[in-house]
Amino acid sequence: MSFTSALTYDFEVYSAAQQKWLEVSSVSNFETFQTNRMKIRFKNTEGKTELLHSLNGSSLALPRIVAALLENNQAGDYINLPRALHPYFGAKKLRNLKFSRQFIIFLFKKILNLLLIKYIY
Repeated sequence: MSFTSALTYDFEVYSAAQQKWLEVSSVSNFETFQTNRMKIRFKNTEGKTELLHSLNGSSLALPRIVAALLENNQAGDYINLPRALHPYFGAKKLRNLKFSRQFIIFLFKKILNLLLIKYIY
């Protein structure tokens, strides 16, 4: 048996600069393959012992997400933010941008906070 998953979802963003889709994360269901080797079991509601199913997920490739936001939403001297980000940035657009190292760090922190708030809590 190979080390392949039963089901995998890849999350991708479009890179206008590279003119292709880039993977930013992946989640896989390995069913009982990994848990059988580790002997991880549980008792179901009927008291029968069963193997767990395991899920593997990679974290997000944050630089690719930020690059996709900048590339795909740029309009002159501002960036149109996707609707889902409006409450976290307190605005619909980022204006008067100077693409400095500080701005990129600011953007990374905002997006990382969004992900931590939305998916961990």
